[in-house]
This record gives sequence, C-alpha cells and structure tokens, in this order.
Amino acid sequence: MTEHASAPTGILCWRQDRPSPVLAIAPHAGHQVRDELLPSMVASEAQRLTEEDPGTDRLLRPFPVAIWTQTSRFEVDLNRPRHSSAYTTPDTCWGIRLYDELPTEGLLERSRQRHDEAWAALDALVDAAVEEFGFCVLLDFHSYCYRREDPSALWWEHPEKPVFNLGTRGAHPRFRALNRALLGILRPLRWQGRAVTVGENTVFGGGTIHKRQQQRHPGRVVVPSLELVKVFMDEHTGVFCEPDFTHLIQEVTAGWVAVLDRLPELLPDLAVQRPYVWR
Repeated sequence: MTEHASAPTGILCWRQDRPSPVLAIAPHAGHQVRDELLPSMVASEAQRLTEEDPGTDRLLRPFPVAIWTQTSRFEVDLNRPRHSSAYTTPDTCWGIRLYDELPTEGLLERSRQRHDEAWAALDALVDAAVEEFGFCVLLDFHSYCYRREDPSALWWEHPEKPVFNLGTRGAHPRFRALNRALLGILRPLRWQGRAVTVGENTVFGGGTIHKRQQQRHPGRVVVPSLELVKVFMDEHTGVFCEPDFTHLIQEVTAGWVAVLDRLPELLPDLAVQRPYVWR
C-alpha cells in the first residue's frame, strides 16, 4: 500500500494498493480550513459540518485506489467548477453566512489554485487508468441533508429524498448495465428495520467531477455518484449512528465489490488494453 499527496500543498490524497481501472473518491469528507481563512470565518464548525460529508471516506476502504481530501468544501469545493469553488456569499453555500469580511482576492485565488492542484492530480489518476486498461470506473461518494427544512422529518415518509441516490446523468449507454447492477444491490438493503428508498437522478444527477471526467473520456469513463442521505448520523452534530452505520457501509461496499467482479460481463463491448483484475 502506498499513500500519495498532490503537490505543492497536498490537498488531494490517495492510496494505491495496485493499478486498477476502478477508483473511488470522497471529495467532501474533509473538515480542515487553512489558518489564514479562519480569522474572518464566522460560520461555526457545526454549520460547516452539516453541509460536509463526514464518514463518506469510510466507503473507500475496499477499493484499490482510494482518493480523498482533508480539506473542507468551505475552503474550496473540489466538486464545483474553478470559478465557483471558493464560497463567498450565502447564496453560494446553502444560505450560510460564511465570512464576517470577505477574504481578499489573493486568499480566494490561493483556494482556487488548490482546486487546480487537486483537479490535475485527479485527472492524472483517471488518465493513467484509461491508458493502462482502456477504461475507468470512478466511484464518487457523497451524502446529503434531509432535515434542513424540517428537523423532525422522517426519512421513510419522504421518497423524494431517497436514502440512496445514484447519479448517472450523461453516462455512455455502454455503462447502463453496470449502473443498473449497482442500483440493484442497493434496493434490498434495510436501515434500522425499514426497507431503504433508492432513486436514480432523483435529487442529484452527478456533480462537476462526474460530468468532467465522463466528458474528458467519452465512452471510456463512467462516474457513478452515490448520494447517501444522512440517516446514518445526526446531520447537525456529526455523531454517527453506530453500529448501524458500520453495518450499512459493509453491506454497500460488499455489494458493489460483487458487481465490479462482473465487469467483463457488464461491459462486453468495451475494448480493454490488457487483461485485468480490478482488485
């Protein structure tokens, strides 16, 4: 196992156990904000934690190439385009007043430069997989709030906010069988005794990482973007529901690993560069 970090600031981290056409990323799992931004930041840690995706990096563990950041999306959002990656006003971050006094353009540009660094590193990882194997499956893990408007909301009463949402928008048709199989693994799962709800492009179709990587390699890269509603935690305090959350992670990842073991069957028309074992 080898761990790496992007240069010069180390914003993007990755572990590569072996070369693989399957990569997994948790772009919003981080919580750190660099020191020079903190003096003018008035949003509390709890407010920021609510909109971050804590715990999603735990979904990366079974995959041979795992990518994450320790940096909060409130410093720079790696799943947004460069021009909007540094939040400034409440309308850019869920109505949260982030700064007492807006950071200087120089400070914001340093955030955007970290965005450039992370994207260059991610592009290189995806490009290397495509070059070696002929394709890349980039699993993209996120979570989202369901009690922002109603703190007493019960998840099973809101099918429009499914426990699992798979973003597949813009995926090449040759990846349809793979995306369908990943969805199929989620539908039988249960959360605290109830059958989970599952949607496809119901609340999210995929963010900028999803769109960008699929567009960079049309028909060669697919980015299934899993959004997990925050039933597994108190979305305001960040406290996980254990051991249930651990069990859910194990079920999801074991199911997805089983699907990925069938890649040759699910991607029969995809010419690969060489025979491969993805894990």
